[in-house]
Formats: sequence, C-alpha cells, structure tokens
Amino acid sequence: MRARQYPGESSNTPSVAESLHISEHTLRNHLASIYDKLAVRNRIELYVFC
Repeated sequence: MRARQYPGESSNTPSVAESLHISEHTLRNHLASIYDKLAVRNRIELYVFC
C-alpha cells in the first residue's frame, strides 16, 4: 500500500498530497475515512496500527 509509507515519513499534509498528486482536502478526507475504519484518531496511531 503506497499511502502506508507516508504517515511515518512525514506528517506534512501539503507535501504528502503533492507527492500523491491530490489536493490537501482530498488527502484529509481519505485519512478521515481510514481513521474511522481502523478506529484510530491520528497519524501516529495509524502508523502504530500499520
């Protein structure tokens, strides 16, 4: 999973969104959906979960 590498490497939303060629808003929406599905609250918990 390509997106999985980003939470541990950088928590800078603009640079992650740019590298994925999506808007910051889209990235935040995707992260919110992932957080809900995995029952985590932030990128640190997501990184630990992964």
